[in-house]
Amino acid sequence: MRKVGRLDAILIGLGYVDEDQVNQAVRRQEENGGRLGMNLVEMGVITEEQLLTAVAEQFRLPIIVPEEESLSPELAARVPAEVLEAGRAIPLSWNQVQGVLSVAVANPGDEEAMASLKAAFEARGIRISVAPERVLKTLGERLGGGSAEGDDSRGILLPELFAWESGEESEPLPVVAGDTAGALLLVTSSPSKKNFLPPLLKAEGYDLTCVGSVEEAGEALESATYDSVLVSAELMEDYLAGEREGRIPEGHEVIGLDGLAERIVSNPVPYASTMASLRNAVHALSDARCASLGISAPYGLVARDLLPLAGALGLPRVARDGVGLASHLLLPGDKEPFSAFVSSLELAAHLRFPWKLDALLAACHELVTGRSTPDEPGDWEPEIHLAAQILALVWYRHNHLSVLPGSPEEAATALRTGLRRAAGRIASGEIVELYLRILEERGHDGTEAETAPVLLVGEARLERALEGPLKRLGIEARFADSLEGAQSG
Repeated sequence: MRKVGRLDAILIGLGYVDEDQVNQAVRRQEENGGRLGMNLVEMGVITEEQLLTAVAEQFRLPIIVPEEESLSPELAARVPAEVLEAGRAIPLSWNQVQGVLSVAVANPGDEEAMASLKAAFEARGIRISVAPERVLKTLGERLGGGSAEGDDSRGILLPELFAWESGEESEPLPVVAGDTAGALLLVTSSPSKKNFLPPLLKAEGYDLTCVGSVEEAGEALESATYDSVLVSAELMEDYLAGEREGRIPEGHEVIGLDGLAERIVSNPVPYASTMASLRNAVHALSDARCASLGISAPYGLVARDLLPLAGALGLPRVARDGVGLASHLLLPGDKEPFSAFVSSLELAAHLRFPWKLDALLAACHELVTGRSTPDEPGDWEPEIHLAAQILALVWYRHNHLSVLPGSPEEAATALRTGLRRAAGRIASGEIVELYLRILEERGHDGTEAETAPVLLVGEARLERALEGPLKRLGIEARFADSLEGAQSG
């Protein structure tokens, strides 16, 4: 695996360590073994998050925090035990057609593990992401059967909170006697449906397999037995033609998927109330994280711009809500684009929202660090890549172009220039121009004047209730418990 520099030099360049600390870690490494980076972590000199950032920079690789629910036990079973259970590599996906295996590793330089994986899968290539070593070891133990007895880390999946309204006619899914509700084959090329529906159906007890094309559906139906096949509208005509032409085995119950998906997403009462609760929880979390680091972030201003831009670009409702939530998981950085980014990825994964928040954050990070461009999305799904451009652009505008010098006209010109310079780097020119039009249509030039502090007079609970929302709008709040105190202050 090609490196762009030595790890110690990168750590020093990032300001995480100095030469004396590196020398101490080298001496410790000579005595106790292990890798230099982990020795620095165990000495308490750097955090594992800082090490992960440096390793990603050293190999020019994306960062990921895998979740157990997103991993395939079947793929894990093909990984040699000495690689899997030690957390040296965790398989993420396997493209059998292209012969490409995607894995998460803590040490991209582990050539022995890469060779073992290539041999085990007969892979032509391996696509690598870096992940925290402690996360990989935990997942490796669980997937390899080495987890502690009785350890059940499964949380409540968000889709379990969605309710069905009665009284509407719908095509029921089949229910099969036994431990599971039935074996389903999901056939869709839509990223939204791939991300949204599987957690919901699995939570309802269905044994689900998801494929992205009619050809893959034919292979799946030849190799396994399914009670029903769910097919989305964009593939239904080709699927039925495949049955007529013999490319798809006949005799399976075929259900149109789009009615099911639209029913879930457009069900206003349960979805809206669930989103409101989740949004409030994420807002409180972002306030607490900012307070612990002594920083503030204009989350309210970011959200105000994100949603109309995402809507104008055609993102579906779940994706728009996901972008809004993801924006509150980011923290402004000093030397780096974002602070505590690995923690943000972990939180995104643990929320288990039915749209890939962690993938969105990782794709956004790649854009702002130059590891991908609007024209070269890499391995990201088109919808994720589009959402990442929206998030990166709006975040850049409110964290780097929020208060501009000069007259209002000069500030407006500077904002347009600054955003257009971002075109081709963090967002396409089309998205940048659409964003500028939205700002103009809102009735102002989009620049933010410095807001005077707001004085609030009342009990302490007033401060607790309003300080967070005001900070999210970029407004400094000052409090007094009485009018006398306000006048004297």
